[in-house]
Amino acid sequence: KRLEESLHIGSDYDDYDTLDSITLLATTHDAMNDTDSAISGYEGVLAIEKDFTKKAILLNALSHLHVKGGQSHLAVEYLEKSLKIQQDIANSEGKDADLIYDTMILYGNAMATKNSISQAIHWYESALNSNPDKSPIHPSNLRANYNKGVILFRSGDIIGAGHAFGIILDEVEKNSTVARGTAFVLNAI
Repeated sequence: KRLEESLHIGSDYDDYDTLDSITLLATTHDAMNDTDSAISGYEGVLAIEKDFTKKAILLNALSHLHVKGGQSHLAVEYLEKSLKIQQDIANSEGKDADLIYDTMILYGNAMATKNSISQAIHWYESALNSNPDKSPIHPSNLRANYNKGVILFRSGDIIGAGHAFGIILDEVEKNSTVARGTAFVLNAI
């Protein structure tokens, strides 16, 4: 309630950006696991956002929330829209490569929640193959390999899972530094 009240207080200032504030509020609801409020907030921002890259990011955020909530069919709808926007951006302005890899990984996650193992692996492989940086510890590659390993493990393919996880671990052994945010993946493996 106090977060929502802050939207009204801030509107008295000349340089107050309502769109950023609503986005922040939705992100806060997401962090607090208030999924319904987060979805509502992101959809509200999406309806008035004009920047296409930000729209794709919002669609991905909505997709992630729907995957978490078991609504993979809705997640796929948002991902299709995100991919379409990103293709249009690529044709006109150039593209945000990391965003497209993240979208492919999210698509794999959506397929995994539907128990479409081959489709999930397809999307993880698409992210890996599309990324010109082939380092297994590149953040997108790390997530794609890890998620691929998890889905293979859950489906009973222990050898395939071991291979996916091994790719990550072999690279970590070669490098003295790893990207921020990789500790949770390494701990999970």
